[in-house]
Amino acid sequence: MPETDDEKTVEDAFRDSPEFGLEMLHELFKFAILGCIKAYGLGLRTEDIDDVYQNTMIDMLRAARKPGFNPERPLRLAQDIAKKRAVDMRRTKRLPVRREGAEFHDQLIADVNGTMLGIHVKLDAIDWAEFDRALWEEIERLPDIQRIAASCFVEVYEDVRGQNSYSPLADAMGMYLRSSVTVAAAKSAWHEAKTKLSSQLARRGFNFLGED
Repeated sequence: MPETDDEKTVEDAFRDSPEFGLEMLHELFKFAILGCIKAYGLGLRTEDIDDVYQNTMIDMLRAARKPGFNPERPLRLAQDIAKKRAVDMRRTKRLPVRREGAEFHDQLIADVNGTMLGIHVKLDAIDWAEFDRALWEEIERLPDIQRIAASCFVEVYEDVRGQNSYSPLADAMGMYLRSSVTVAAAKSAWHEAKTKLSSQLARRGFNFLGED
């Protein structure tokens, strides 16, 4: 992907000092880095995600303080660190292997089987790693209850589709909020979130979330 003006701003900040670079990286790309962590750290608790983010920032600062540090494309480096940290955290927590990549692609196609959308997905190549990062970045921008609904939906997607029910989503949101959530409320919150996500992701080139 082409470099953005924000990335150039962070590059220049790192050229001034490692500390200033880290400050600008956090200010301009916190959502993008959190999105990467959540994309590769499905199942991690909020406190685990916070730990991964903090350690990613520490690793970036250490890297920037080393002689010969190249400040170009700092977001790419930060996301690479975040990905590895998230994967390591999942291994430490002994979380089950998640469906991703081609397997997730196959499930999505099955989910829209028989529709024009399904044909479209089969014909178009999708960069799933880039989609995951974009999805979580946009989820992080949602209002609280919609963000929770969307995060939980990703976690229990297979159960929702397998049972053809939003009960797993309501249960997951209830565990997160530590209070009872009705199926109707969970479904409503998810569909509100999905409407916003569809619009934002379409602008980023991912046009297949507009239909169920």
